[in-house]
Amino acid sequence: MRYLIGRGFEVSAAATYLDAKYKSYPTAGLFTPIIVDGVFRAFDTSQTIDAGGNQMQGAPKFTANLRGSYTTEVAGGTLVASATLYHTSKNYFDAANDFAQSGYELVGARVEWTDPSDRYTVGVFGENLGDAKYRTAAIVGTVAAGVVWAPPPTWGASLRARF
Repeated sequence: MRYLIGRGFEVSAAATYLDAKYKSYPTAGLFTPIIVDGVFRAFDTSQTIDAGGNQMQGAPKFTANLRGSYTTEVAGGTLVASATLYHTSKNYFDAANDFAQSGYELVGARVEWTDPSDRYTVGVFGENLGDAKYRTAAIVGTVAAGVVWAPPPTWGASLRARF
């Protein structure tokens, strides 16, 4: 959905519901921790399970975003200020649904100005402004499991030129 409120104000929104489940997956990998005397030693990777009915990895059930922007003329050029809110529900990193990332929200913002010739644009932006801490991947092997964390809040500037 996209709606022009008027005088340069615009709002857009999108949402997705996905019910992606394995119909049949009789040999999905299983990572069973091996604990000896209360200490983790390794993962037993020799077993499999039927992951039929499990949520597919990398397929959150619900995602949505909401974006607002304002466009106006400044110094003969065009100024655009925008902010985005993104939400995703729980996401699994494996077919057995043992390794997951809970739902989270991200906030981003951008302000950019394009000169009157429409050749140059300068901007400033911020990503993950709410400092959401979330994983983008889980890597599991026989002796360890690791995760890849998403970047912390990020700020920057950009310059574009069209020739």
